[in-house]
Amino acid sequence: MRSLPLILLAGASCFGTQAAPSDKWKIEFKLSLKEREGKWVFAVDGSTNLPAETVLRVRVCMVEVLDNPIRGPREDDDEAMVRDDDGAQSADVRFSPGAGRFHRDVYVFSRKPYSIPYRAKIHYQPLDQTPAIGLKVGNDEFECKADLRVGSEADYEKELKGLAREFVRDLVVLERIGVVLREAAAPDLATWEKARDAARVRVDALSERNLHRFNVWAIWLEGRARMYVGAGCELLSRVMAAVDGRWAGEAGSAKRAEELFKGFFEFVDQAYDRTGIDGPLDARRVGPILAAYEKALAPLRSWIADPRGDVAALRRKARHDGLVSLFDLQPLLENRRRGYLYLNAVSARLFRFLELVDAGAAPEDLKQALREHDTALVEFKRFAGLE
Repeated sequence: MRSLPLILLAGASCFGTQAAPSDKWKIEFKLSLKEREGKWVFAVDGSTNLPAETVLRVRVCMVEVLDNPIRGPREDDDEAMVRDDDGAQSADVRFSPGAGRFHRDVYVFSRKPYSIPYRAKIHYQPLDQTPAIGLKVGNDEFECKADLRVGSEADYEKELKGLAREFVRDLVVLERIGVVLREAAAPDLATWEKARDAARVRVDALSERNLHRFNVWAIWLEGRARMYVGAGCELLSRVMAAVDGRWAGEAGSAKRAEELFKGFFEFVDQAYDRTGIDGPLDARRVGPILAAYEKALAPLRSWIADPRGDVAALRRKARHDGLVSLFDLQPLLENRRRGYLYLNAVSARLFRFLELVDAGAAPEDLKQALREHDTALVEFKRFAGLE
């Protein structure tokens, strides 16, 4: 694989947390990002005249740039790419610079970092030093930084679209696993155990892959995806444990399993809604309802092509049966409220079409109203994941 093009911003700057250190002490370095054996490695390379035994700390942060409508683009506070409680690697990497020049790998990721600005900070803390180094360098903290711009804005926009698709895919997988488990929970123990064992393999794989997402909020959807997918995997594990308990005859486990199933599906719906993503609806539920809706309008479509017979009776039946189907769709949107925009558009176009039929409008006006209705219906189907 080719390495991602990098732009290194030359030069580092140092500043004190209380007061600037003596001009005697210098740290000059650059931050780089390179692909190495399928991993992405942030590293710092530079030179310093600090004593070789000095202990320094380095971390890499994401720099969020906000577009202020009055002042223009400005940097917001940066966020460390690795949290202090990460567990997989240290947020602050300690090293001694040695004699003059130094190189230090800071973070290693299996997931490719996003095309945004990054900042490395090398920090001198007196508490990290031996008494001899403290006497020589001083007791004032100071920090040096170097910036790196990875990729371009166009690259970042493309990556965000890919992230949204990936997040939807993971939520769809979670929901489908939940549906399979719910259907297999009741028939017999052998059916349940087979479905449970297969689900555990899929949940474990999804959970492991999710841990490679960056645990940050500078990229809002990335942090949300990690949170929701991780919580969804945990909920499914609890569902499986509750159903196991029911088959083992544990008191209260049947009710707990039922509540967990309900809570899990509500959770998936909320994950879509709270991230503003149009996730697909359950095709097995929404498909038959939409089929019934289209069947309700079929007689009126035929009448437009060949306007003979009692159109008033056809209109009444189409209105009744069509509204029944639209009302049946509403519970599916309880926690995916963005879907109401599409459903309301279908309803408005339906009523407009029926009004024109009732008013004896010209055939071309009826056909135009029907085309507008069908366009809205296609948009709803696309939202539902059926197109």
